[in-house]
Amino acid sequence: MTRKTLVMTAAVLVGLSAAWTSNEKIAYAENASTTKLSDLEKKSNDVNRDINQNKEKLKEVQEKQKSEEAEITRLDSEVGQTNADIHSREAEVEQAKRDIEKLKNEINVVKKRIEKRNELLKKRARALQENGGSVDYIDVLLGSESFGDFISRMSAVSTIVGADRDLLMQHEADKQAKELKETKVQNKLTEVNQALEELKNLRAKLQKQVGEKNKLMQTLRDQDKEFNEEAGTAEEIPTVTSGSFMRPAKGPVTSHFGYRETFGRGHYGIDIGKRGESVPIVAAASGKVIRAYQSSSFGNAVFIRHNVDGQTWVTVYAHLESYSVSSGQSINKGQQLGYIGNTGHSFGAHLHFELHKGDWKGKSSAVNPESYIKF
Repeated sequence: MTRKTLVMTAAVLVGLSAAWTSNEKIAYAENASTTKLSDLEKKSNDVNRDINQNKEKLKEVQEKQKSEEAEITRLDSEVGQTNADIHSREAEVEQAKRDIEKLKNEINVVKKRIEKRNELLKKRARALQENGGSVDYIDVLLGSESFGDFISRMSAVSTIVGADRDLLMQHEADKQAKELKETKVQNKLTEVNQALEELKNLRAKLQKQVGEKNKLMQTLRDQDKEFNEEAGTAEEIPTVTSGSFMRPAKGPVTSHFGYRETFGRGHYGIDIGKRGESVPIVAAASGKVIRAYQSSSFGNAVFIRHNVDGQTWVTVYAHLESYSVSSGQSINKGQQLGYIGNTGHSFGAHLHFELHKGDWKGKSSAVNPESYIKF
């Protein structure tokens, strides 16, 4: 083999070696890229699977909660009816007590008449005894000295006999009236005792209904807490929206504005149910806190005055678990005020929200929040 041939052969071998090495690197890089892409696809699939599982679980929880919310609505209706029954029985008891007092006063009047008549009859009896017994009216008539005297004596005897008869009839009538009124008093007392016993049972029933509702509400809270922990979500604050007012808290409207037949009275706001472990409450519009206090009926409550396009408004937030603002403080729309709670006169955790046009004047200034805010 010539030198030239050896050189050419060596060059070919070096070229082939370089090409093989280059192809090997390319193949390795392609394999590594494919593996990395496969890992990314797997992770993406895992994330999508988790998202879908969470969506399915959320759907199941929401369906279950829908059923439980329907049960809560039913219990609300039962609680309202029981409250109405209690108020009705209490009114009956009070009326029966007034009737008893009236009857007692009437009995006292009759008793006094009977006592006076008894005294009169005793005096008549004593007079008869002192005169030797009963008067012989025939002797009185036969002792007449003339026909005119006889007529006079007849008239006198008739008057005396009639007076005695009327006196005794009135006496007997009063005794019967007294006995009748005393019987009525006893009957009324029996009615009162029965009504009080029924009230006791109704209050026990109410306590049981409220207990069932609170237990169901706790179940909903536990479900939300469990799902939020698994999904890794935090408490949700309502998004600030356009318009004069925004929704003050997330959750379903469980009671609307207007007359509530089950409670027999008006509802001058709306109720938003608590659906979560800690549900924030925010200001529906910018303004100034005019009251932040604890009320026996509203529980922890916040009142805010707003000025929207020259019009004064007041919003009320009641039954808060706690509040983080104070009177005189300026508030921005969407700023957190506290959390939904169950304080004051409340059957289950919820936010009672009111909207008043002009300064707050109780129920007379209240308007329907759903006419101004989308819930």
